[in-house]
Amino acid sequence: MTDWVVSSLSEDQRQSTSRVINQRLLFDLTQAEPIYPDTYEFTAQAYELGVALYLDGEDPSALRTASERAFEALRAGPMAEDVASWPVHILNTACYGILADRTPDVARFLRGVKVDDVSSDANWGERVRSRVVGLWLLLLRKDGWSDLDAVQRAVLDLRTEQEAAEREFLFASSAPREQAWNLVAAYHLAKAAEVLAVFCSQGAVGGAYDIREQLQAQFDRSLIACDRAELVELHSLVRLLAATAEKIVSNSIWTVTRAVNSRVTKFVEKLAGRENPRPIFEMLPPQRITLREQGLLGSGHRAVLVSLPTSSGKTFIAQFRILQALNQFDVERGWVAYVAPTRALVN
Repeated sequence: MTDWVVSSLSEDQRQSTSRVINQRLLFDLTQAEPIYPDTYEFTAQAYELGVALYLDGEDPSALRTASERAFEALRAGPMAEDVASWPVHILNTACYGILADRTPDVARFLRGVKVDDVSSDANWGERVRSRVVGLWLLLLRKDGWSDLDAVQRAVLDLRTEQEAAEREFLFASSAPREQAWNLVAAYHLAKAAEVLAVFCSQGAVGGAYDIREQLQAQFDRSLIACDRAELVELHSLVRLLAATAEKIVSNSIWTVTRAVNSRVTKFVEKLAGRENPRPIFEMLPPQRITLREQGLLGSGHRAVLVSLPTSSGKTFIAQFRILQALNQFDVERGWVAYVAPTRALVN
């Protein structure tokens, strides 16, 4: 489906957008700000439409390709003139990066973004929308436990302030029904973020492992609220966040390593624990594919060859395989020899 969206653009539109993306990536080295063609925003929006067409489909490869195209275009794009829409633009960009399997790039992108709270002078509806966007940005960044804790604090603050602010806001509104549905949709997005933050840090929510069902319930209710009030833009954002949340769950270190053995479970708890200065909550694509999809954590393989580029996580993969081997040969009191070609690597 995305082919007709991209092919509807002229060759010049696609090439000029690609040139700007490459120039923007070199900005830190050259300090030369790219000159954006008049068609850049239109082309970026077309790429976003290409993603939307695949969100409910069953072609993950096409969704990944479309998302990568949108991520690159939006990440390299100029800052929006409408300051109020900028946080949502950043959130959309980050979601496309997650769906494109570019999690490290998303983390770097979001580290340069300051998650500001809306002014206290804003009405309750504006404060809720700002808080929800902010806590999702924290959740996608996941820069250690501080971000995940901040998500849960933000949701708690919303609940605390809701009782005092909501009634007055709705009574003063000229369109209370639409505003009420708007709030309902936002509240469920906040709850979904809270649930996902708990899962990322603990691997379960309230002792239950049905994370997908819990998230889907929140997103479904948010979509229903959007439909009732015809909130088209928010509806699109909810669909995008739902797909992004599913991707985060699939990439989670808890999902990839679940039900392997107790040694692996204890190792994962240590990797994601608060005592780890750089906790690991998600697997990189090569690690996820190798361990789960290619079955390296299974016990049926006698010999395995893993060929990956430098710094793509081969040692990390080997650690999981070592734990699996120790568990497999526990009765025989098995042991492991890890051999490396240089003294530096051995150390």
